[in-house]
Amino acid sequence: MITLDERTQYGVIVIDMQEFFLRDIAERKALIANQKAVLKVCAKQDIPVLIVSYAPLTADDLPAGTLEKLSGGYWKPIPEIKEVVADIPRASYFTKSSNSALSNAEVRKQLKSWNITDICTLGVNTATCITESVEDALGMGYRVHSAKTLITDRKFRPEPDYQVFNHRDARLYEHHSELIVNLLLV
Repeated sequence: MITLDERTQYGVIVIDMQEFFLRDIAERKALIANQKAVLKVCAKQDIPVLIVSYAPLTADDLPAGTLEKLSGGYWKPIPEIKEVVADIPRASYFTKSSNSALSNAEVRKQLKSWNITDICTLGVNTATCITESVEDALGMGYRVHSAKTLITDRKFRPEPDYQVFNHRDARLYEHHSELIVNLLLV
């Protein structure tokens, strides 16, 4: 069970909120609205945010037929998220070339420089990218929080797998409003 104290320092990691991954998300509008609600609280409470996007290392790493879409922002964070993040005093953008957001040494360095103890995850690809990011964060000693309304999988997975949150230092809320009230507004 997670216990919080005055030393708790929250940080939010937004994972893979890119057009390429969102194109098959049925609940896209709701997911983005929920994430924006959390990010607006981050702006008001000066909670740091890291936006981590997948970026292929080479053209060979891309799915067939997507090379021409790179210049159109296909791999960049979506404008709806970037618009809200612009109001957050401590926000940084990073890329990753593997599933975990924490695979990037600069992400780990930024978390450490902000003295983050607890990470709230938002994003897509729960089965891989969210899961591996949460596993890495837990392995590094962070406590991890999220809500079912803040993370999801693409359409080929009808129900995201939340098993990674069955850890003593992880907490999955049913709704993002619970996360906001219980964590970010205390």
